[in-house]
Formats: sequence, C-alpha cells, structure tokens
Amino acid sequence: MATNFPGSLDSFTNPSSSSTLDSPSHAAQHANINDAMEAVQTKLGTGAGTIGEWTGYTPTITNFTVASGPTAEYATLNDLVFFRFQTTYISSVSARMEISLPVAGDTSGDRGFRAFGTVNAYDSSLGDTYVGIPVIRTSTTLAIWYIGNTPNYWGDGGTVPFTWGAGDDFGFSIVYTRA
Repeated sequence: MATNFPGSLDSFTNPSSSSTLDSPSHAAQHANINDAMEAVQTKLGTGAGTIGEWTGYTPTITNFTVASGPTAEYATLNDLVFFRFQTTYISSVSARMEISLPVAGDTSGDRGFRAFGTVNAYDSSLGDTYVGIPVIRTSTTLAIWYIGNTPNYWGDGGTVPFTWGAGDDFGFSIVYTRA
C-alpha cells in the first residue's frame, strides 16, 4: 500500500500469534511500514532542518553595536520559527534597534507583523530590567516596541526604554510564522 501520511493516518493490520503470513503477506507488511516510515522521515526532515534541532545564526544588527556576542539560534516546526537572541554588553545605540530574522516572516493578512515571546533589556547603571514587545517590521527585520510612559521602538534616539550604554544588554525568545 502507498502511505496516506501526512494527509491522513495509515491503518495497519497487526498480526497475532495465530495469523498466517499471507494476510497481509509478510513482505507487504514490511513494505507498508517502510513506506509509512519514509513519509514520516520526509516530513520531519534531516540535518539542521530536523524538528527540535537548533541552528546557530549570525544576525545582522542595525543601529547598535555590541561589545561581545550576540548569540542567536533558531529552529522551525512546520510554519513556526522559534528564534532566540542574546547580547552581552551593548556599547552604543544610535537609533531604532533592528535584528535580521533567520527565516523570512509572514507579513500578510492577519498574521502579518506578529511575533510572540518575551523581550528583556537590562540597564546596568540602574540595575533595572525592562520588557518589550517583538514586532516584525518587514519580512526580514525584527524590532522591539517599548510600552511605557513614552511608547516607542527600543533605541529610538538611544534613550528608549532607557539611555543605552556600556554594560547594558538584551535578549529575547520569540515565535513567529514563516513567509
């Protein structure tokens, strides 16, 4: 039998101790299971594309300089992209901070410009932590929106959500829909 997966689940005949080897035949039983397993492996992929396997990524960062790092990695599951990013010590910020996405994001219809997750920044001079909202600005660019007394993109003017300087850092873990 050809497999039905991933369109639907296959139905296999499990032999019992009293089953003969001809209903289905022993060879057909193996062929059916082999076809189904090949379909599962095709769906899951191999190498870096395998579900659950994180892939290192070097993002393009715009309007800010990092003294060391950043570290970034991503994994995909169907149309979802899981993306983690962490800086260690930002040395300067000149304008809205932007980070390139590892996989183009879907900006169409009601799924456009959405990313879900947690974004945190640490102001080393005050010892304060700030929370931001990830926003996919274009299909290839992520920015972080700050909601506070003066809502704005992080880094605007080098002062949102605080005056960025040496020793400050930020990171995020987000999920978004691929294009």
